[in-house]
Amino acid sequence: MAQEANFKRQPASKAKNKNRNAYFEWHQKVGRFEFRQRFGRDYNQEMEDDKLLMTELWQAVKEQWDKGVKLRKGKLKGPLVDFASVLLQFIAVYPYTVAVSRSGELLVYPAEVSITHYTLRNGTSARFSKLVNFLPKEFYGRGLPEWDQEEVVKNAQKLDVSLKQPQGASPAEAWRSLMQHCNSRAITLCDANQIAVVDSALYFLASTAGPEQMEVYKELMGTIITVQDLVKALFHRRDRGASEVFERVDKEFKKLRETALCCSYHGKKPPQAPSRQLCPVAKAETLMLVQLYGSFFKDFLNI
Repeated sequence: MAQEANFKRQPASKAKNKNRNAYFEWHQKVGRFEFRQRFGRDYNQEMEDDKLLMTELWQAVKEQWDKGVKLRKGKLKGPLVDFASVLLQFIAVYPYTVAVSRSGELLVYPAEVSITHYTLRNGTSARFSKLVNFLPKEFYGRGLPEWDQEEVVKNAQKLDVSLKQPQGASPAEAWRSLMQHCNSRAITLCDANQIAVVDSALYFLASTAGPEQMEVYKELMGTIITVQDLVKALFHRRDRGASEVFERVDKEFKKLRETALCCSYHGKKPPQAPSRQLCPVAKAETLMLVQLYGSFFKDFLNI
């Protein structure tokens, strides 16, 4: 069992009122923080001017947020073709280590993180990825401990990155860069098989960027849904197809395949290099292959 790392996860908060509407959820998780960032002060619900400003912020994201809440609750209604143009953003990571602390917390140090923007109708519109330099003191509070050496070295070799030579950014820089590429109006997705790893990896990155970034992390993870849940929501009213598409997505995510598209770093590796298949950008391309280019998926969505 892994020993304690340098930082600790906060206890998971209890589930809140499941019947709250989309505005209330947005206001609690994002609105107040965005108001403070935009106007340089805390929101005061007693002030009419503040209410008007908050309403303007909400109207800008209302449509996307409504759909995100309905997706997570499995209550998406209306023509599926309308959803085909909704902006989605897919987050993927590849770790140096996935450890379990003595207290049972999952601790993840990401080696690379990526985010891909796309719509079901038009495919990918933007990609971003960042290699994360391995700085053991920020994770363990000291050098790389003996109990985790084998895991870290193995994963670094698989991804074809150096543990000693800086090739990317510090954890804090990687977090800030990722947040610059996050779109608050998009529905955020990840692979169901990786959601715990994504959660813990983003927690670590945010924790290195300052206490105020933990609120940003909470807001992001509070709205994330899995691709598999997205498929279930899109097809829940169909007589057929849901299980077929769900199983296809799940299986494809678990495969390793040769890929033509990677991040700029792995794109320079030989076509047959195994590290190309592990690149988080390549994982997003698997999603594109299954969701966007599979004729069965487009047929079901009528796009």
